[in-house]
Amino acid sequence: MQDYAKEIRTRANELLLREEWSEAIQLYSEYIDHCESHEELKKSLCVALSNRAEARIRLRDFENAIRDVNRSLEADPAHPKSLYCKGRILLELDQYSQASECFQSALEHQPNTAEFMESLERSRRFESQSRNGTFDLSEWISNGFAGRPPECAEYVGPVEIRSSDVGPGERGLFVTRDVEAGTLLAVCKPVAIASGILPEKFAENAKMVIWKDLVTEIERVARRSSRVLRKIYTLAESDDGNRKKDLGVPDMELFKANSVLGFEFESPCEPVDLKRILGIADINTLTEKGCGVKKLGHGLYYSNEIDCVGLWVLPAFVNHSCSPNAGRLHVGDNVFIHAARDLKAGEEVTFAYFDVLLPLGTRRELCKTWSFVCRCHRCELERSLEGDLRGIEDDFGRIYKKGGEMEMTKLALKLEQKLTQLQGRVKAKDRQLIRASFAKAYWPMFRSPVLLKKWGRQMPCIEGVIDAVTCALPGDETALCAAATIVDKLKVSKGLTPYRKAMDRALRICKGLYGKQMKSNVMKDLIDAHVYNRGIIAPKSCIF
Repeated sequence: MQDYAKEIRTRANELLLREEWSEAIQLYSEYIDHCESHEELKKSLCVALSNRAEARIRLRDFENAIRDVNRSLEADPAHPKSLYCKGRILLELDQYSQASECFQSALEHQPNTAEFMESLERSRRFESQSRNGTFDLSEWISNGFAGRPPECAEYVGPVEIRSSDVGPGERGLFVTRDVEAGTLLAVCKPVAIASGILPEKFAENAKMVIWKDLVTEIERVARRSSRVLRKIYTLAESDDGNRKKDLGVPDMELFKANSVLGFEFESPCEPVDLKRILGIADINTLTEKGCGVKKLGHGLYYSNEIDCVGLWVLPAFVNHSCSPNAGRLHVGDNVFIHAARDLKAGEEVTFAYFDVLLPLGTRRELCKTWSFVCRCHRCELERSLEGDLRGIEDDFGRIYKKGGEMEMTKLALKLEQKLTQLQGRVKAKDRQLIRASFAKAYWPMFRSPVLLKKWGRQMPCIEGVIDAVTCALPGDETALCAAATIVDKLKVSKGLTPYRKAMDRALRICKGLYGKQMKSNVMKDLIDAHVYNRGIIAPKSCIF
């Protein structure tokens, strides 16, 4: 019997080395049964349990893995490999303080072990990030985003989930104190991500495949982690096209690193309801592309044919506004949420779910695809002026589809004449919001020296259009490209007032798009990288 058990252990070890995790788990399970029933084999029980835990870690089955190492540590509290495995599991589960304790204990029993020391340093770095929000992307950005994106801890800053005024039973994310533009509000890891190439002829079929892969991965993760499942079940779900509400406000401790809430390792997971998972995924998933969204880590340019969709729980609570106040930065697979403008305590954090630099009628149709009505200040303002703006909006829809720089410029001129008539009724800032709705009509003039010469005196300067756009969308990348190009043209007058004003404007927009998780000199390098024709970051839609 002992020889047979040793043969099983040898085969299990070989499978572990070959990274055949599921098969290794089966054989280790058989060997562990032998160890528990034969006294002479019990001395190798800890190694077998920690090896099975290793295989389960690789399959991201962390809750069963931690049960294995806990059993091992009951038999031998000083077993270094089990302590190390437990630390790795806790690190993956965002329990950074407990992970540090495990690595420290492993080092005490087996000093100067390189992998133990590296893991201890990593867990302490994550603990600092999760407590203080101290993320610095400067070195990675300065190196041209070379190598893998920086590892990041989960972080929940000055935000909490509350009931929202967007509708009955709705919830949203709110700031708990005054914050400046660029302030980091949260860093979130994905529950699941799926991606694929969208060839033009088969885009819809490819999207269905990506969607199926995402739901399958969400279900797989949910079945293996009771805490993840609890997080997922805090989200609203659609039911035959209707959004289920009145779910209550979840405890924020569930989303914070180092929180013990949701870690009932010894109890079985709540059953996974696939229909509910589908309903949640239907209305809560995010893509890595969008208005006010920036992706770093998979190349500065990535093809429009590549589509990536994922579920990040806390960002899913952020509601839409046509005048959003927060930005979303994707660093590798992690989502950084930052304030795109100064926020007051109690203010709701909002994203733009779609391109909001469009007239009210177009935005209203886009809202219908998301099954809601936007009632932000900007939308209410334009509703009150529908009679004044209807003709211009109808012309915009017709001309925008056909194209034509001169026609668009004439439309912008017509809008300026209307805004002059509205001066007594509409505040200056609100007129800027209206300009932002027709921003696409202004840009062509700045591309054409002929149009600029003909009508430039009757129109706002480019700085005025940039300010109008960022009044509605603080982190607009096209506006940043325009602002960066102005800075570049004024470099010869560095230190003079026009240059300083231009740089301040560009920095403000850059904070709205990227947040301020980098040193000021690196932020200026990012601005320089957005200068049109520099061939670095500037998007093809840039105005120049």
